[in-house]
Amino acid sequence: MPFKTRIILYALFPLLLITGAMLLITSYQVEILSSQEMQTFRNPLMDAKKEETENYTNLLKGAIELVINTPVLNEQTALDKIRPLLKKSGYKNNDGYFFLYNSKGINLLHPAQKKLEGKDLSGNPII
Repeated sequence: MPFKTRIILYALFPLLLITGAMLLITSYQVEILSSQEMQTFRNPLMDAKKEETENYTNLLKGAIELVINTPVLNEQTALDKIRPLLKKSGYKNNDGYFFLYNSKGINLLHPAQKKLEGKDLSGNPII
């Protein structure tokens, strides 16, 4: 190998080595920074979603308590009044809903999957 070529290779090798190291360090730092930024935005969004869920739940709880605390209603009549409340309730953009089970695990209302209504948790129909 001619002397001139060796000199050029000796000059280029450290340059390529430093460039590669800088590229690896930069990509690692970008990954760390993007992860931190994602956490910065994710936490407030999750908190807002939790608060929204809590607010919807509290609203429905109040409405259901009004129906349940009516002394002249029997259980079936109360359920008939509660079902429309739950069907109409949900999150904006239809990305969530409320469902209703009784104490025996039978699904009484499921707005997204109506085929589950009247079945227990394992999917067996209850007469």
